[in-house]
Amino acid sequence: MLCISVMGQENSTSYWVKKGAEFYNNGSYDLAGRCFDKAIELNPKSLDSWIYKSEVLALLNKYDEALNASKKVIEIDPLNETGWRIEGLLLGRQGKQDEAIHAIDNAIEINPKSAPLWACKGFILALHEDNEGMPAIDKAIEIDPKDAIAWTLRANILFWEGKENESRQACDRATELDPNLTIAWHSKGFVLSLLGKYNESIQAYDNAMQSYKNDKHDWSKLFLWDQIGAYESACDYKGFVLSLLGKYNESIQAYDNAIQTYDNLPLKMSWYTFLRFAYTPDASLDGKGKVLDKLGRYNESILAYSKAIEINPNSTEAWYSKGQDLRKLDRYNESIQAYNNAIEVDPQNHQGNLVDAWTGKGLALNNQGKYDEALKAFDEVIKLDPNNALAWVNKWSVLNNQGKHDEAVKAYDEAIRIDPNYADVEISR
Repeated sequence: MLCISVMGQENSTSYWVKKGAEFYNNGSYDLAGRCFDKAIELNPKSLDSWIYKSEVLALLNKYDEALNASKKVIEIDPLNETGWRIEGLLLGRQGKQDEAIHAIDNAIEINPKSAPLWACKGFILALHEDNEGMPAIDKAIEIDPKDAIAWTLRANILFWEGKENESRQACDRATELDPNLTIAWHSKGFVLSLLGKYNESIQAYDNAMQSYKNDKHDWSKLFLWDQIGAYESACDYKGFVLSLLGKYNESIQAYDNAIQTYDNLPLKMSWYTFLRFAYTPDASLDGKGKVLDKLGRYNESILAYSKAIEINPNSTEAWYSKGQDLRKLDRYNESIQAYNNAIEVDPQNHQGNLVDAWTGKGLALNNQGKYDEALKAFDEVIKLDPNNALAWVNKWSVLNNQGKHDEAVKAYDEAIRIDPNYADVEISR
């Protein structure tokens, strides 16, 4: 009788939805997706199955497929606010803001008193224009003043607007309302670091790591954003703040915690993001490298940068930093290659490291006595930033090494014109 009963259950939609939900809640999204597919096979009009399927696909970064699933929800029930919410979030993730807001507005029209829906609208708007999101967030708080997620969203928007003190107040309110909301503590740690309150910031990140273990909120389901990586992100930011305090060994430990726990995650996600917080394991390796550099442990820092590059070969920061430490060890050829890679992967300077990479390359070439090539490198710096006084000083150095003293003096005079402080430096003219 038991076997027959179980087999009967396995042929029901409700069984597969329940089974899929269990896998979903455990973060086993692939298995959950298979269960929901089975449920849909048994009942193609099962709303719960299609809703879950769209959420799972979104959390697996399969946005087009997730969007198709959300459209199926709306096709089955045009008044299903969840379907419209999911469609809006997915369109927002794809940068289709007008379509996204239209979808969310449809959900709000169905349920105008839903604080989470207003929070979703603010979330989408804040992904692109911070100040545009605030009225919707305020509406969510007006409907439900105890909505800790809405208060956290408000805090995020405020600090990106440069209103750190107001942001801290919003974070305080969020953590007061919900001491186990990980992202609220994470945001608070960030704001406190901006305010220079480093010890308090570290405590907030510790609270974020602790609350992550107890955070039962399904905010990831609300925003279709997986919390995998939240713990690692808090470790990473904590490592950075500890480095600002000069606590280098503790900083390295925090970065290592981020790296090691990320390596052990059951499902690897490329990043953890909430508004514009981003976590990538290469960032922790890069941060660790910088701390090791400050300790003069260059071989170890180079290893950290190399591992960061393995994860993200397009990181100009890692290539540049690796080049710097190779140069400090007089490994000039390797250093120049690292600088060249930094230049090649981002010739349009979107990551903002092009000037530094050309500068490092010029210094390495100058150290090798390759003066003509060094001069070309510093000319590239000047082309990118004509008012870079240090570039003119570096150019003076190369010209002086070449014995072109008249040209060297002209270069140094240009440096003084840009920054009069260089007039106080004694040089050989």
